[in-house]
Amino acid sequence: MDNPFQYSGVVEDAAYLPRAEIEKQLLEYAKSRQNLLVQGPRRVGKTSVVTNTFETLQRKKKCYFLKADFFGVSSLKGVRDILARALEQLPLTAQLRRKLSAQVGKITGMSAFGFGVNWRGTQREQMVEDILAMFAEINQSRPLVVFFDEFQSLLDMPIADEVLGRLRSEIQRQPNVFYIFAGSDRLRLREIFFVENGPFLKSAALLEVGLIERETFIPWLEDRFAEGKRKVDTAVWAPLFDLANDVPGDVQQFCHALWVKSDRGGRIDARLAEDALNYLVNMQESAFLDFWNFLSENQRKLLRGVATMPEEGHTSKGFLERVQLSSSSASSKAMDAMLTRGALWKVGNRFAFSNPVMKLWILRREVF
Repeated sequence: MDNPFQYSGVVEDAAYLPRAEIEKQLLEYAKSRQNLLVQGPRRVGKTSVVTNTFETLQRKKKCYFLKADFFGVSSLKGVRDILARALEQLPLTAQLRRKLSAQVGKITGMSAFGFGVNWRGTQREQMVEDILAMFAEINQSRPLVVFFDEFQSLLDMPIADEVLGRLRSEIQRQPNVFYIFAGSDRLRLREIFFVENGPFLKSAALLEVGLIERETFIPWLEDRFAEGKRKVDTAVWAPLFDLANDVPGDVQQFCHALWVKSDRGGRIDARLAEDALNYLVNMQESAFLDFWNFLSENQRKLLRGVATMPEEGHTSKGFLERVQLSSSSASSKAMDAMLTRGALWKVGNRFAFSNPVMKLWILRREVF
């Protein structure tokens, strides 16, 4: 049996834990065609729950599900190509595909063969709108769900305001197409959806995807291990969940390592769990070293403090004295840098490592 635990990319098939309440809400919003912003902590499973919910419906031919990931996009042509590739991947009927291909041919002046390739040869100003207009046409054949992931990445473009404005204008003309927006940076999404004069202000309802309760998650994880003839000691779970801050993606990372280090028919105890964590630290050490070597001395001190004193405020007297930072302003500056670079994130009233394995790596280093 293959390792059933996934922790990178979209979690699907047997590795996906159904989120019944979230899935129900997604379907209710889809039925009412109320566009939606999906938010939640990093690695909580936002993309996975949206993808699994609507890909299931697509397989039953109850909808089309178009997913466009804007991570790393830097230009209007980049937006066009992402949308065109997503359009090409839809399992359209042959008749609808021929119809849309013919439209592409008329717009681009090229022979109609697929969608994505043809767009790259045209400089037409309205090319993004042309593709979005096809979404409305597809929706007439079968309900279309459009999922724009990493939507905040559009803010990185020099012409972000223009592009976002054009997208909103076209989306507003499609009241019967259901759009879902999501991303990994809540603060930047706020700039788009919640601030005054934001390009998508009041244009989408908000759905929060929270952490999975341990009472639900642990039995599901135990079942996956049991399928591989492995038994996990009850005492193993609490330290792993604490280290992961209950984030599902990080819990799955730890379970993946537990599976690797255990044998069929074996028992997973605290000692084996420690071996699994050491395995993860060793696997990722070179990446951590590369990151560490580019940090300032104050940033290193801050990270060491967050690792050793997770409940202590980073501007408190005790924190500053312990890590030998000169002032609260120096600590705050280092914290801002680590939040911006994604090394840390805020969990309630404290800060935690985005990758908890890095915390272990820092704790196990002897020289700073």
